[in-house]
Amino acid sequence: MKKFSATTPIYYVNAKPHLGHAYTTIISDAVCRWHKLCGEEVHLLTGTDEHGLKIQQFADAEGVSPKQFCDKIAPLFADAWQRLNIDVSDFIRTTEERHKVGVQKLLQACYDAGDIEVDTYRGHYCVACEAYYTPEELDNGKCKIHNTKAEYVEEENYFFRLSRYEEKLLKWYADHPDAIKPDHRVNEVTGFIKQGLRDFSVSRKTLTWGIELPWDKSHVAYVWFDALANYITAHGYGTDEKQFAANWPVDYHFIGKDIIRFHSVYWPAMLM
Repeated sequence: MKKFSATTPIYYVNAKPHLGHAYTTIISDAVCRWHKLCGEEVHLLTGTDEHGLKIQQFADAEGVSPKQFCDKIAPLFADAWQRLNIDVSDFIRTTEERHKVGVQKLLQACYDAGDIEVDTYRGHYCVACEAYYTPEELDNGKCKIHNTKAEYVEEENYFFRLSRYEEKLLKWYADHPDAIKPDHRVNEVTGFIKQGLRDFSVSRKTLTWGIELPWDKSHVAYVWFDALANYITAHGYGTDEKQFAANWPVDYHFIGKDIIRFHSVYWPAMLM
């Protein structure tokens, strides 16, 4: 039987499910239902993103541990999809052991390949985005998405050498012109790459709520390196290689436009 598999983004548990979460998930489910009608074996993955500074801050504000905070919010997402009759095949939480094992395996693989090195970050950071920005990417020092002032930070982190992957990524998109839909987003991504890629942080030393780096437990994995890996950890990467080989790669990643850079630049480079 022919297989079809898709993923939604994993949703951040800083707030209860809302219309935006439902929009992406309903579209994903609709496409999956079409493939089922065509007689295919379908797998739809969704879940929750539970690490990072933002979650730590929300938990602190409520006077509970980050895990307690996540345990309260994450089930609301699973319940929402059940109430909306979304046919979910797997629901992954980034606090699960299967995810931790897979993330640490991916980090170690990138480190062993020489693509993760220690360095000092100096620049602006948006807590709401969990992303670093250059001054040119901000609007008078404010994040253009959240309209909040980005914090200036200076700290020792481990960095993924994304700058080494410019040519590889451009070649990959040239060889796979249908990799991103709608078509104008391909131009957006390749244009971003051609401007020159900066290495990005894969760890935070000033944060404890996260997955420890396997070679340096004084650092935890930066939220995007942690979150993106859910697409492979849910399919057995690091815990069930037979399952992983049978189910990866997936056919579609459904995402929103605000996270296209992470999915279309960071993620394929990490996989490479």
